[in-house]
Amino acid sequence: FNKERSKTITEMQTKYETERKDAAIKISKLNLNRQHLISRIFIGGFLIVLIIVSLLYSRYRLKKRANAELSQINHDLNTAKQEIEEKNLHITDSIVYSKRIQNAILPTSREMRKSLKDHFVIYRPKDIVSGDFYWLYSDENCMILAVVDCTGHGVPGALMSVMGNSLLNEIVNDRQKLQPDRVLYELNIGVVKALKKSEQESRINDGMDVCLIFQDKQANKVFFCGARRPLFLYRQKTKQLEEYKGNRISIGEFKKTGKSFHAESLDLEVGDMVYLTSDGFVDQSNVEGKKIGSRKFRSLLNEISEDSLKLQKKKLESLLDTHQAEEEQRDDITIIGFRYCDT
Repeated sequence: FNKERSKTITEMQTKYETERKDAAIKISKLNLNRQHLISRIFIGGFLIVLIIVSLLYSRYRLKKRANAELSQINHDLNTAKQEIEEKNLHITDSIVYSKRIQNAILPTSREMRKSLKDHFVIYRPKDIVSGDFYWLYSDENCMILAVVDCTGHGVPGALMSVMGNSLLNEIVNDRQKLQPDRVLYELNIGVVKALKKSEQESRINDGMDVCLIFQDKQANKVFFCGARRPLFLYRQKTKQLEEYKGNRISIGEFKKTGKSFHAESLDLEVGDMVYLTSDGFVDQSNVEGKKIGSRKFRSLLNEISEDSLKLQKKKLESLLDTHQAEEEQRDDITIIGFRYCDT
């Protein structure tokens, strides 16, 4: 029994030792696997961190490069902006000086009062300088008043206006062409020559629209001659506003068209109101794009013609300002009104 018991105990010890060794081996393998896993996780984490750091660094370099390029672009833009502002300042200064020259060629208030007595002038350039101008000639025999609307506005229109003023001075003052239709005829030829228009270029819309009044002081007669501009006349006797259309030909059309200008006698009486205009007032739009229009303009003239000239001007400007509101001015605006009186 003791031998059997001893044998059993020995077998059990042997089995235990075997199982213990197997467990130790398994534990060792598990520890090794865990170390390998930890190593893989560490290496993987390190690689991920390295990739993230690389991406962040690459992004930082790109951002730094982009900021440098943007800074250079901003510097170039600021430099260009300063250059443009300086050039614009020089250009604006030149245009402002040009305005002084243009205003100098307009009739003075004193000259207008001397020739027209009771009158008003509304003169609003769209830009600093204007494509509209008004012109006056007066001596002991006659008086000539014109409102001229040149093609364009701003600097191009102003250049045309200076040329037109010079031509009128030459035609009337130097050549003594005093008949109203002859004045426009000579002006038409002068503009065609100055612009060097050929027959093929006659369709180019460079020129002037003119409303011209001629008063023969000796015969006490008044004539109107227009180039695509009407004349408005309010007669005290009939209490009605009349419109004279003028000629359907602009100044600057080709001289061989066969067309000519003709003047109309007005038979004015003391107290009649005469209005000369460019088209800027009636063409002014409001914020909805609706123009003042000729009908509304004529209606207002008919209403205000018996008011004082100061009040007439105020009402016309009030209508214009109210209608225009915040809308940009569309074109140059010129209106001259005067009450006829014997010289």
